[in-house]
Amino acid sequence: MVRKITSLFFFFSLTTLYAQPTPVEWYFRIEKSTPANATLVCTAVIQPGWHIYSQSMSSEGPLPTSFDFEKSPDYLFEGPMIEKNKAYSFYDSLFNMEIKWLSKVALFARPLKLLNPQAIIKGKVNYMACNHETCLPPQQQEFFIQAH
Repeated sequence: MVRKITSLFFFFSLTTLYAQPTPVEWYFRIEKSTPANATLVCTAVIQPGWHIYSQSMSSEGPLPTSFDFEKSPDYLFEGPMIEKNKAYSFYDSLFNMEIKWLSKVALFARPLKLLNPQAIIKGKVNYMACNHETCLPPQQQEFFIQAH
């Protein structure tokens, strides 16, 4: 019995030690303006003290946020993914470049034409979350959302 308790304590200690925080939650929705015209809206809710990097930043430094989409005959994108928030920008001497980041809530939108009113948009968002002490390894969040 003591051995089981010790093993459980050791397991939970390791789990806590290696558990990573999840400072970014992603939400996805489709906003229709007409039955055939819509906008894919991707929202990152970022915990206080954390940030993600702008998609309009060079890939020479920290990982910029990026989106990859599966191709489908059910929809066509009608423009690029647009960052709706103004990114905080500063020169970082460590990377020798301009750094841009988003905090609190980051909104991204991409217009699309629905060729099928029940289209399913599938993709992945790649991002890196950092605070003033550390950066987490790059993350990938898969998503799919159906138009209604």
